[in-house]
Amino acid sequence: MSKIQVGKYTLSSSDQVVAFYDEKQSRITYLTEIYDEVYLVIECAQDELIFYPRYNVQIKQLDEHHFYIDVASNPDVPPSLNWLK
Repeated sequence: MSKIQVGKYTLSSSDQVVAFYDEKQSRITYLTEIYDEVYLVIECAQDELIFYPRYNVQIKQLDEHHFYIDVASNPDVPPSLNWLK
């Protein structure tokens, strides 16, 4: 599990995703383990978070300022290339 602290917010994520924080653009991007697909982009604007998730992303709000990011497992959805390694 990884954690990113952005202002008053904490973003935790499962090991299925890799997070990158661009401080200059105030944007967090979550990718697959082999960096081939974008799962989620989060913009930090005026002390608020704006989420742009892909269809299979699960975002759980653990408390007022703590979020957990995961990827849904659904057998009907084709696997990402990261499952082929």
